[in-house]
Amino acid sequence: MSLQQFILSNRNFKNSRLESLYSDFCHLHESNIEGYRANIAAWKTLLLDLIENHNDLLDQDDRVCLCGKILIQQLTVNDGTLTYKPRGLDKVIDSMVNDDHTLIPYSEFDKKPVDVTGNGDGLLRSIVSSFFGSGYCNYTSDFRSGTGSLDGSLKSSEKYISPKRLRKMSKEVKELFKGQKNAYRLEHLYDLCKNKLNQSRFDFDCCIKFLSRDTEEIKVDGDVISILRTDESEELDFKNLEAIANLNYAIYTIQKYCSTKLTEVCDIDAKIRELVKQKQHNMAKSQLRLKKAMEKQLNTSQAKLEKLQMVQMMIEEAHNNIVTLKTLESNSSLLKKLNRQVGKDTELDELLNEYGSAIDETNTISEKLGGVNDEGDDIEEELKTMEKQEKEKEKEKEKEDIKPLQSVSDLEERFKNLKLPKEKSLTDLEEDFQSEKPKAEPLLEA
Repeated sequence: MSLQQFILSNRNFKNSRLESLYSDFCHLHESNIEGYRANIAAWKTLLLDLIENHNDLLDQDDRVCLCGKILIQQLTVNDGTLTYKPRGLDKVIDSMVNDDHTLIPYSEFDKKPVDVTGNGDGLLRSIVSSFFGSGYCNYTSDFRSGTGSLDGSLKSSEKYISPKRLRKMSKEVKELFKGQKNAYRLEHLYDLCKNKLNQSRFDFDCCIKFLSRDTEEIKVDGDVISILRTDESEELDFKNLEAIANLNYAIYTIQKYCSTKLTEVCDIDAKIRELVKQKQHNMAKSQLRLKKAMEKQLNTSQAKLEKLQMVQMMIEEAHNNIVTLKTLESNSSLLKKLNRQVGKDTELDELLNEYGSAIDETNTISEKLGGVNDEGDDIEEELKTMEKQEKEKEKEKEKEDIKPLQSVSDLEERFKNLKLPKEKSLTDLEEDFQSEKPKAEPLLEA
């Protein structure tokens, strides 16, 4: 589906509404406020759905934002008769930025943090913001996206970030920090985001700024990016983090090299086989020597990669040992503290003896009270007698249901006694017919 098909299939963008939606409907704010609000709402719904769920239709590198430079061109449609260019789009963008806060201008995001708590500016900041503006980029109230021209053009240098999209993409970046991969070199992390998450450089920079400045979940120290873990009492110092980042980057680089070299070896092998078929032996020998050299390089690189991965595994195991040790120490202290609250052994023995005596006394009283009307033996005996009687009744009933088979002689006697109905003669049949024939009644006299 193209972007134009997506727009025209939207229930708010019917052919009968296109002229109004794509016009400069600013004048409706005074003459028809309901129509103005309806147009604004229709555009907001379309743009949010587009950037949050159908970003691929925009056909742009950046996935976290709408680009003011090409947005007018992207949203222009042709219904088969007329071409519609959005002339009131700047009013829609302004409302989404200033009223709904569903879009953030990058120029504001670059200078101010995003309010991740949802608490707003607070009392003190709200007083200050009335004079100097909000302290958060997602609470702008006086932003203008248009250039002031009559055709509704947008500022070409501005981009409009979706906070919801930014949070989602930042979460994907954060998930790359797993296990001992808690530190990366900047370019290494960007390469991963580009290849695995399909992020542009602008997307990546926005996510890193959001995670480091606004949510404070990662730390950027020069060329090294590390995640801040809440489950560790002591963070690794910069030298250790840099060493881990270098190790991760070295493994990643050699893995890419080996993958590329393996593809080259496979390609040259296919080329050699083709030369052998064509009986070009000299060229085949030359390519074969090259293949052997490449295979040697590949094997050497694989050996290096194996050593680096073993180091990485040892670091992970050492880290797990530290975590286990700290857990044992903390739980051991807790166990000792709880045991001290129980008391001394002599006090515990006295408590257990008193508890046992109380239980024995309670059982004795219960037995005495429960034995006043004890008829357990008589009830058991009567119950067994009733069960025996019921079984006997069932056996008798089964005997009555099963009837004895008749002997052969009885069956023959009964067969002889069977009589066929007597055949009637022709005269008898006629008489029967006459008797069953209805009699004619005399006609009534006039």
